[in-house]
Amino acid sequence: MRNKKIQVLVVIFLMLMQGNTLCQAQEHTLNLVGEQTLSPLKGDVSFTITRLKLNTADAEFWVGNYGGELFYARSCDRFVNASKECFHRVHFYELKPGAYPGESTQKAPRHGNYFRSIPVDMQSGPVTFSPDNRQMVATAFAYDRLRVTPGETHGSFSGFCTQLFYTTISNNGHRFSPYKLLFPQEANYSYAHPFFIDNGKTLLFASDRPGGYGGFDLYLSRYDKETKTWGNPQNLGSEVNTTGDEIYPVLYQDRLLFASNGLPGFGGYDLFTALFDKGEVQEGSIVHLPAPVNSAHNDYSLYPLSLYTAYFVSDRNPVTRDDLYYLQTNCELGLRGKSSTAVATITEFPESLPPQEPIPSVSAPEGLLLTLYFGFDSAELTSESVERLRDFMLATRGLQFGELMVEGFSDRIGAQDYNYKLSAERARTVSAFLQNYGLQCSFKIRGWGYIGPTNERSKGIFDPVRPTSEGADQMGVDRRDRRVEIHNNRIVYNEKE
Repeated sequence: MRNKKIQVLVVIFLMLMQGNTLCQAQEHTLNLVGEQTLSPLKGDVSFTITRLKLNTADAEFWVGNYGGELFYARSCDRFVNASKECFHRVHFYELKPGAYPGESTQKAPRHGNYFRSIPVDMQSGPVTFSPDNRQMVATAFAYDRLRVTPGETHGSFSGFCTQLFYTTISNNGHRFSPYKLLFPQEANYSYAHPFFIDNGKTLLFASDRPGGYGGFDLYLSRYDKETKTWGNPQNLGSEVNTTGDEIYPVLYQDRLLFASNGLPGFGGYDLFTALFDKGEVQEGSIVHLPAPVNSAHNDYSLYPLSLYTAYFVSDRNPVTRDDLYYLQTNCELGLRGKSSTAVATITEFPESLPPQEPIPSVSAPEGLLLTLYFGFDSAELTSESVERLRDFMLATRGLQFGELMVEGFSDRIGAQDYNYKLSAERARTVSAFLQNYGLQCSFKIRGWGYIGPTNERSKGIFDPVRPTSEGADQMGVDRRDRRVEIHNNRIVYNEKE
């Protein structure tokens, strides 16, 4: 039955590619597939996930809370933002906690009149409310084509950006004060994914503003009662932020929950937890959630109901893309495993994976799939890397790979020739592990020595001595230089070939 459902997905996907529409019969079929609970045998036995019945061909991308009641957001726009930064033409619907997780009546939330009074241009992503429902921060979308010039663009900027606006709400919940920028926000940069903590006195959010560690970083801003203004953003630091993107921060008890494509994971955005105390991420506390929660696709926007249940978003389904999932675990979220930076060498490969039922082949996503980190002057796999490689094999079982490019890198310390050899040896170690586990595909191994991470190269940055942002932890940056990247059908950068 499970294989038949996967085959149905593939058939519908091919029909859509041939120009067919998603008719009622196809949508009904998708709902049937959505009722399945994915087997925990694909990953950690303590986690199970269920695709919700409410999902459609539109993007269901976020879960929120207002007045103690859950609601979710759906984007009806065909524009797809690959960075998951913002969504357009957003509608909010109630999320019933009934017997079946995610059951929906397609009705507006109980406070529907309130949501309808939010201006349309303030509905381009998550909104967040203080516990007393007297404050709201909303996401506004902006596009200025007149400013899209070579002299003003940065990174992947193309004129699209988002900003955060703040308003207070009257006692009856139907009147807003004028919307104001939360704090001064740089033009052409984005501020997104707000989340109130500390009884509405502090706001978590994500931004690619200047002065960070790379792409989108996680920040906080505190409210000043005396001046009645929000303070300047404070970066959460290199313990959590990377040269990649960190998005959708949420705090539950002492757990910071977020998504990252810069920390080592399975590919795309993966979900992580970290201990958070007094506005700081605790050193060595970051945990990568295992399969089947994380996959080789984008997994993000985690909303916890408890330490054992949560909703999250994933675009792993090739037909419906961004969908809501429900996860259950018999161990607390964030207590499995150790920090992604722990170094404990291992000298032998563990036993092969247990046999499981075959799954129809589906092409693996292209691009960067996995990043692994190494100890100083070492080509041996750490225990954390072994665990991630094993989870990666489980999560991608049944996927067809093209040519896998396994690239090794070093930090800037040491002679260039030595670093070339060390980085190539790291790549060979990872390739040997994958082949030992039975991954059958074409491998290409390359040692680069010292070069900045992939997302810097994708922006044309090849400075051999990369400057760090103000306040950045240089040791933390160097630690991430000692790595191996695994790419599927990787695009080669001619500048360094």
